[in-house]
Amino acid sequence: MTTNYFPRYLPLLSLLICLAGTAFAQPKIDLSQYQKDTGITVVADNPDTLRLLWPAGTNRSAQIIFDLRDGQPLIRSLGVSGPGGQIRPVAGGIDPVTALTIGERDKQKAEEGYEQMVFFEKIYERPHQTFLVTLTNRNVRVVSDASRVTVGIGGVSAGSFNGEMRFTFFAGSPLIKSEVVVSTHEKLRAILYDSGFSSATPDWTNSRTPAWTSFTSRNFIRAGLPHRKPPIA
Repeated sequence: MTTNYFPRYLPLLSLLICLAGTAFAQPKIDLSQYQKDTGITVVADNPDTLRLLWPAGTNRSAQIIFDLRDGQPLIRSLGVSGPGGQIRPVAGGIDPVTALTIGERDKQKAEEGYEQMVFFEKIYERPHQTFLVTLTNRNVRVVSDASRVTVGIGGVSAGSFNGEMRFTFFAGSPLIKSEVVVSTHEKLRAILYDSGFSSATPDWTNSRTPAWTSFTSRNFIRAGLPHRKPPIA
């Protein structure tokens, strides 16, 4: 007599298939903490694209499109509306870049400081190393709070530090807060960071150049045109 034991394992096999299907079907974009009443529109056009449109001032809107495909610039396009209301591109194909310098804190000073806080630690006078913050994945979570929306992307990693990139948008303002939020399990670590944006194929022209302010000067700096006066707000 031949006994077939296959039916005994069929429920377990079905369970494994269901669990595997669930794992691979998990969404890359989590909108569960997003509320539409913020005044900021968040749309997942497809699993690899996240688009935000928000009021950026009187009769002006701004738009950003994130590209969630590995190997592609994270920000596909960034633009603002002109007089006719149509979004005009400002920049495209850009990546946020952050370098994190990790050093050893002075243990004695940390123990003497209030809650181990020490201001102006000289990180370069002790052993240190600089790491480029890298995206380990492009999973997204969107969180709304009153009239602002924060988009968290990642994990990111740099040395022993791990966390995520965050972009915060404010209804009524063209400003975008870009930050890397990381932590480490190691003790007595001091950090310095340098942040900016990079593009392998810059698409801005002489009439559309990036600009920034410097902590060392009150001058408004435009690419190729230093010492310009700051714009009137």
